[in-house]
Amino acid sequence: MAGGQLVVAEHRIYVRSANGDRVEAVDPASGKTLWVTPGEARPLWAWRDRVALLVPGPKGELVIQVALDTRHGAEILLTSAALGIPDWVPLYDVAVQRRSVVHRVRVRSKGNDLWLAWWAQDQVITGVRPPAPEHESSGGVRVDLSTGAVAALDEPVLPPDPDQAVPASLSGWKLSKGQLWAPCRCGGPDKPVRAGRFAVSVALEIEQLEKQERVWLLRWRADTGQPAEPVLLHQGARLFTILTGDGDHVLTSEKARTWTIHDLETGRRRGQVSLHGLAEVSILGGRLFEIHGKDYRFRLDAYDIATGRRLWKRPLWSARQFSPVP
Repeated sequence: MAGGQLVVAEHRIYVRSANGDRVEAVDPASGKTLWVTPGEARPLWAWRDRVALLVPGPKGELVIQVALDTRHGAEILLTSAALGIPDWVPLYDVAVQRRSVVHRVRVRSKGNDLWLAWWAQDQVITGVRPPAPEHESSGGVRVDLSTGAVAALDEPVLPPDPDQAVPASLSGWKLSKGQLWAPCRCGGPDKPVRAGRFAVSVALEIEQLEKQERVWLLRWRADTGQPAEPVLLHQGARLFTILTGDGDHVLTSEKARTWTIHDLETGRRRGQVSLHGLAEVSILGGRLFEIHGKDYRFRLDAYDIATGRRLWKRPLWSARQFSPVP
């Protein structure tokens, strides 16, 4: 499963370390650190007992390392060729008084390949009308996980899976992109994702009545494209809707900090939790993990989905620890 600062797998959580430049493997049950990478890295993708890390290569260029997660650390299995991401794009977001480098990385696996796309912008922050970005870059690559070979994509976006195309039977639906946020996922509300037996999409339908709206979970059979019965997730006051980083759940909220968790395949309500800033959210089993920050300091919290109770919390990095002076 993919993420930006938080990656979840079957038995591990991978996060940026407390100093902000390494990766820690965390026990999802206790929140304790199991191991830390010896050098600078960013969590990128995880599946079974493998984890993909974004790291600087020998000449400073960004590469992908695929590692075996053992009890004692990460055993490097493969290092890719250079990805071609510009050297001014950091492994982490930089936020300082006058400058901001913002970047987004999206990944997914297909067969024996790892697909990666990025977008980055370097901009001086000043007032309400900042100047044009000094640098801007986007691109995409396909990494062969057997050999480490890297091939550039013709388009700077990830190609959709066959089961992520919108079936013709749904062409009449009015899909909105307004309030749907899909971190580190290929696709959006009009490019659905796969969830179990179904291809699904979340559509925001605005009612004519003031401050009223409905949120539908649209579903159809991934194998045949035949539509299934839509599921009404919410009807009432306007709310926010996000997809979780694990890609299997959708969260809805109409009250500050209170989020209802829905299974993305069935629409079933799994629970309700009180969250903070939603820098990043993922779900693993019966637990929800949230990274949030305040005053440049970030924290990882774990919640029990059934009860909404917080199970543990641990400090992560402080942006001031590694933000360079402009």
